[in-house]
Amino acid sequence: MDNMLIRLQRMFFLISYALMILCMTITFVETIWKNLSFLKYKVREKSDTQSGWTEKIKSIQNEVYKEFNVQDLLASQCQDHLLAADPSKSTIEIKEQHKIAVGDSIDIKLIMFDGYGNMKTKGGDYLRTRLYNDNLKAYANGEVLDHKNGSYTIRHNALWAGQAKVEIELLYPKEILSAMIRRRHHWHFKDIRAIFESFNTSESAQCHSDKYVFERDKKGSDLCNFSYWNKTMPWYCLKPVDRTLSCNDLKKYERNWVGYLEGLNECELRLVKRDQYRVGDIINIRVEASKRAHKQPNDEMQPCHTYNRSKLWFMKQSTGYFHQGKWILTHCEGKIRNVGECLRNTTVYLWGDSTSLQWLAYLQSSNLSLGCTLKRMSGERWHTRYEAYCLQYNIWIIYIPHNIPAVAGGVSNMSSYFSKTLPEQVKDFKNTSKRIVILHIYSHLQIERIQFFIANVLALRYYLEKLEKMDQTKILIKLPYTHRDEGINGWTIRQPDYIGFLYESIIRKAFTGMHHFVIALNNKDITISTKNIKLHPENIVITAMVEQFLYYVC
Repeated sequence: MDNMLIRLQRMFFLISYALMILCMTITFVETIWKNLSFLKYKVREKSDTQSGWTEKIKSIQNEVYKEFNVQDLLASQCQDHLLAADPSKSTIEIKEQHKIAVGDSIDIKLIMFDGYGNMKTKGGDYLRTRLYNDNLKAYANGEVLDHKNGSYTIRHNALWAGQAKVEIELLYPKEILSAMIRRRHHWHFKDIRAIFESFNTSESAQCHSDKYVFERDKKGSDLCNFSYWNKTMPWYCLKPVDRTLSCNDLKKYERNWVGYLEGLNECELRLVKRDQYRVGDIINIRVEASKRAHKQPNDEMQPCHTYNRSKLWFMKQSTGYFHQGKWILTHCEGKIRNVGECLRNTTVYLWGDSTSLQWLAYLQSSNLSLGCTLKRMSGERWHTRYEAYCLQYNIWIIYIPHNIPAVAGGVSNMSSYFSKTLPEQVKDFKNTSKRIVILHIYSHLQIERIQFFIANVLALRYYLEKLEKMDQTKILIKLPYTHRDEGINGWTIRQPDYIGFLYESIIRKAFTGMHHFVIALNNKDITISTKNIKLHPENIVITAMVEQFLYYVC
């Protein structure tokens, strides 16, 4: 009996030892396999989208730098906050007119003074103005002419009869524009961390779009090359130090904005904290109904769906205004016919960020009476792919989050979201015969380097050229809009009103040669006129944006 017990104990020990060796072997093989898999990706040839871009990026960058005086802004830094333009000391003067009628131009002269009360002798400050009447729900943005000598002309068109008010704001003196550009130039993904996880092991690592940054700052460190996931843009993360983790264990990204204001001096920080933007008092104007031969907006204008698309890329004056809460275009007649019939047998793709998801919410809501059923596919928050199906008209509305590295929060199974190119993501017509693709990249890229945004836009253009069945496809791109979201400390530096104009110019230049084909949707006129505050705009703004889109396609 004792011998039997001893044999059983030995057998149990041998089996346990064998199982332990087997588990260790499996773990070792799994680790080797992961690293071999990574090596396979690492040696993969560069996508042809990444080759030959350097010169094109430099060309667009040089044009934009010249247009917006970026080099001068990068080279200058505030030393005395009282030398900056001061809205509380600056003056405005309206040109005397006996009567102002609908269709007339309203000109206002603005003289800029600094904090010491001295007149500024140079321009370059960022002003914004709007004409409005809250009772009529009437809003319009105006034109600012910089005379480069400290004086400005503010110009509005009288667009409705009755009372109107003019508000003029100095959002940024040029010292803050300098800080804004400089922060984007130096920050560039500093706070983004990749989170690698496997079993009970977790590790975070820095990521960047430029591997030479790592070669300079992290010499000798191995990299995970995730460009094969993005397929459009280079993207690298430091490889986990723990040998049980591999590049394939990437689970999510995180960012915290820690250190975003580093590099700003006391002068710039004081200007950031200003709480007054308005120049002078609000001006009250009485506008009479026109009895003269002024051409009114929408008088004998062609329908927007037949309007020359190329002209939409080069609008210098405001494209529209609100009246009774409705957005009215000034260059073409915007009428929405039966939306259901217009979009019948169409798959609408919204490729972008959470602001594009707002569009899907509006399109499938009861506002348009399409009878849609919303489905949430998988994932979390805006990183989720959503689909809505409108059975009565056979319409699919599909939202797809754009590629990394723009994703800033956690998302599971990342490769399923970000491993496909744009043509792969929007190639499915479902059971429809037509396709509409609406693109938007801005919010998640607006604090990175200008060069990186240029490269992303060029990638979009490259893939649009490769879309199949173009004769059955309409392509639109949502241009940047304005907002004043205060979600992060130092929000004035991050606030995108100014950078949005710069990025719009980048998009326009990158799409040269495709202006006749891609419809540019101007959103900033809508958000400036309503003095939009939020990153995710209110209903009046979303409604105007979506209706403007429908004007061009229906």
